[in-house]
Amino acid sequence: MKICDSSKINFNSTMSVFGLVILTALFTVALAGCGGSGAPPGLTSEGYLSQSYLLRNIDLNNAASKVFFRLDDTLIPPGPVNLDAARHDFNASSGLYTLSFPTSGGITAGAHQLGLFDGATEVITIQQNMPGDPEVAVSSPANRIYQSGQGNVLCSVTTTEVTGGHIIAAVKADQAYTNTGFVAIVGGSSAIIPPDAFFLPGTTTLDTGVYYIYVYAFNGAPFIDSIDDDLPTQISSLNLADNLSTADISGRFGSIVISRRDTLIVQQL
Repeated sequence: MKICDSSKINFNSTMSVFGLVILTALFTVALAGCGGSGAPPGLTSEGYLSQSYLLRNIDLNNAASKVFFRLDDTLIPPGPVNLDAARHDFNASSGLYTLSFPTSGGITAGAHQLGLFDGATEVITIQQNMPGDPEVAVSSPANRIYQSGQGNVLCSVTTTEVTGGHIIAAVKADQAYTNTGFVAIVGGSSAIIPPDAFFLPGTTTLDTGVYYIYVYAFNGAPFIDSIDDDLPTQISSLNLADNLSTADISGRFGSIVISRRDTLIVQQL
């Protein structure tokens, strides 16, 4: 197999949200390494597959780099990852490599490089910009109490540094980090959460209680199949397209920052 030695791909941190959403997916994969065995569906010829992201969680005050990396149906031996040109002690499990930091400052805003290796051979080095700290505030209803019959919830979103896009997220407080919740791409500085974000599944009845509201600032495609529980809400429904492609490697790479949460009380009249 030809190995892409010292290849480099730079992603434009100013990629528009519209452009990101309409990118044609290069292939569709299911993360077999974290939930099963065998080659990911769709990877039919020899080649490397990587899905990875850099994560800062301002709300929980932690950070992590996660990398799924394999060659066809063969897991790459432990130790194949560099972060910013330094080899780190990533923990490996079924092709998923994790480097955790005790505070959100462990991965700073700005440019970062991720290097993937097969043994001593560099497969690829990819660059991504980590956004600054995003903020979200519920602006309507002003008292942060949502009652049956009201319209959309409106939120303002900001980020301290340029980012590729924002995702608005809402989840019931006791269901955060359980692969549930509402998410939508935000087109500007104002985000809309529709009433059905607060309905019981398959009904038009409010699921009353306390909800957490977040905004995620992101660049690239920060999603690894089947491990949404790093985020307060699932984002698989957004269908973030693969953005990593050379003759030898395919997949996606991105960065994402989770804001401090705002709260909303949902109640019946």
